[in-house]
Amino acid sequence: MSKKLITSSLSSGIDALLESNYNSSKKSKSADNNLDSNQDSADTKENSQKLRTLSIEKIFPDKQQPRRYFDPEKLDKLAQSIQEQGILEPLIVRPLTDDTYELICGDRRFKAAQKIGLKEVPVNVLFLDDNQVKEIRLIENLQREDLNAFEETEGILELLAIKLEMPTDSVVSLLYKMANEEKGNSNQNVLVSSKYQIIQNLFDALGRLSWQSFVSSRLPLLKLFPDIQQALRNGLIEYTKAKFINKIKDQSQRVDFLEQVVSQNWSLRTIKEKICALNNTQALAEETQMSTENGDYPKRVTSVLSQIKKLRLWSDPHKRSKLEPLITQLEQLIAANSA
Repeated sequence: MSKKLITSSLSSGIDALLESNYNSSKKSKSADNNLDSNQDSADTKENSQKLRTLSIEKIFPDKQQPRRYFDPEKLDKLAQSIQEQGILEPLIVRPLTDDTYELICGDRRFKAAQKIGLKEVPVNVLFLDDNQVKEIRLIENLQREDLNAFEETEGILELLAIKLEMPTDSVVSLLYKMANEEKGNSNQNVLVSSKYQIIQNLFDALGRLSWQSFVSSRLPLLKLFPDIQQALRNGLIEYTKAKFINKIKDQSQRVDFLEQVVSQNWSLRTIKEKICALNNTQALAEETQMSTENGDYPKRVTSVLSQIKKLRLWSDPHKRSKLEPLITQLEQLIAANSA
């Protein structure tokens, strides 16, 4: 079988990556889930020879599909479009057994087709091994317009794991070693290894960010709390916000805070201010408890007054209404002791 690029409408960097992926395999066939109108006639002719229509009941999605979240609203819009115009680009499948097929590319179209009750769908049948399938899915997933930072991070790491033939944990460790060596903090000759060249080539082909930026800005996402990671994966928050929300260590507080961020669409500035206020409140509570235990009332009073001024509690009408009776009680106490 002839060698072809998996996609024709992707960036030149991705095209280069896909070309290199299949250079060594004469049997590999490529597929495109998003063909563009400028595809050359030879490509169109060869693809058309593989096109056929299949019963949707014979197609089975793979549980290892890298995309885990599908926006319901966007899926509804796609279903409506398919109902009006049909499926414009075929799904990509590979044969299994007993006249069944595994879905390789086109999960959204498949789900939308199921949603409106289509009985048959156009497909492009390819014969691919497991590694080729995984690479195609990962690369397709990385081209999504709504791809979030966490999904992109996971996808790139999985691609690197395939290319380097090592577990993702080892890939992460290798990337950190490369970063340390580049900074002069170690000398393990990682930057002159063949693995380094593979990593460099992949990031050059992706054309999104350098491996250095990936280490500094994306790998830290793997250390986020699971609830924050899930919110990122579902596209509920941006990763810049996630890093700050992750500073809330108490799970109950963090969950409540995250719900408010999502429901009220707090800006990054608001999030920072709220977290700062939360930290000040916690620090005040800890200091108050310590002062009480030590009987250090003068220090406690000074601390409370200082925090009230710092937080400008009187500027918020709701908080001022709570503060007013407390001040009145203090004034009455002072007056009683001055008499």
